[in-house]
Amino acid sequence: MDSKVLQETHRKNTSIKLPELLAPAGNFEKFRTALLYGADAIYMGSENLNLRASADGVSFSQLKTAVLEAEAKKAKIYYCLNALPMEKHLKNIPSEIEQAALAGVHGFIIADPGVLRLAKKYAPQIEIHLSTQANTTNSESINFWKEQGVSRVNLARELSCSDIYRLRKKCPDTELEVFVHGAMCLAVSGQCLLSAWLNNRPANLGRCTHPCRFEYKTLEAKPKTQCDSCDGDLYPETELSVSERKRPNERVWTIDQDRDYARFWSPQDLCLLPYLPWFVKNKIDSIKIEGRMKSSAYVAYVVNVYRAALNQLSTLTQNNSLNLFDSSAYLQELFSTATRPLGSGFFIPNMRLNFNETEPGTENAHNTNTKGQRLLARILDLDQQKFAEAAKEKGDWNIEIKGTWDSSLPAELMLPNFKKVILEPNSYSLENTRGEKISVLHSGVRARLKANNPELIAGIFIRSTL
Repeated sequence: MDSKVLQETHRKNTSIKLPELLAPAGNFEKFRTALLYGADAIYMGSENLNLRASADGVSFSQLKTAVLEAEAKKAKIYYCLNALPMEKHLKNIPSEIEQAALAGVHGFIIADPGVLRLAKKYAPQIEIHLSTQANTTNSESINFWKEQGVSRVNLARELSCSDIYRLRKKCPDTELEVFVHGAMCLAVSGQCLLSAWLNNRPANLGRCTHPCRFEYKTLEAKPKTQCDSCDGDLYPETELSVSERKRPNERVWTIDQDRDYARFWSPQDLCLLPYLPWFVKNKIDSIKIEGRMKSSAYVAYVVNVYRAALNQLSTLTQNNSLNLFDSSAYLQELFSTATRPLGSGFFIPNMRLNFNETEPGTENAHNTNTKGQRLLARILDLDQQKFAEAAKEKGDWNIEIKGTWDSSLPAELMLPNFKKVILEPNSYSLENTRGEKISVLHSGVRARLKANNPELIAGIFIRSTL
């Protein structure tokens, strides 16, 4: 290749900016997990205005520590104020805004106009990011919020790639954020998505067909597994199809019943990992993972996968070869932590993919048991660096057992950037907290791992091998 062309190509590609990887943290442990596994930014809240009332949240002391630890790794902290408060809640909001600002957060995530107004009054120096709860679907809305002081908009989840593309072109100076992974809500207050999903007639455009009021009838019910494979279970896996009165022979909804009960109104989780090159090409500023209510292990799995995928894309952009991105290995890893099938949601116009069905050999792969890898333990965080260095030097690690661990079997270290290292049985041992050697440990206890492997670091998870 001509050197001038090579220089121009390199110059062109290095101008491509990767999206920020924005990860959830329902508590301080999950924050450290997200940071360890490569998040560029982390969103969290207190017990109050953060739309996850059941999440532990963080104290303002922990929030300040989180900001310092994040900045040490050039990451950011966004503080959630995205609930829609009643009048009785307003009196506590100014104090919460001021304390979060004093902790040094890099942005507020807000949905309610009143909260936004208070944030501008009590902490005007902090960036405001508009929550997806504001349901932003068009450029005029984006421009309106920008005039109110919003620097970033998390777009409505029902937008397709074509819709997002148009908004990016119309609003080049506003940061755009998109959810790419996690649970999908079918309704937010009165903003129901059932009609859009079933009949392509969005309620938010006044075209609701009211499928919640339709009359449904069982069309077909059949076991997904043979009876002799159910191990005596009274409720084998079942697939139930229903029709609607005006479409008597058409499958309107299909319910996959796993054993006893089915998640009818949450049929798939969103997964846009295969389309990350699109987000890079179209200069989306931030890709967001849902899951503040999920476990630390979930955060580790998902953030690790998306970080590794983005790192691969960084390399591919240097070579002008984004089309060579292969998501198959990453999807396999995500299947191991998903409790529901992973799909494309509304992202592809007029089409919805279930990746568990489209990936060869991955039928029912969202069931973690089919993959055969189980979580064994997590190496506990060590707050002070000198303790971490001492643990590494001695090969003596405090661990929390997550599943039955048999020390006669190999184990796999889940390291950042999708790196996997095997601990062979003769290279480690397990002890209880009294220092007694134990061959098998069970979930829920704390113990010690004796191993001198240089790859061991605080905070990582350990799982069984295939």
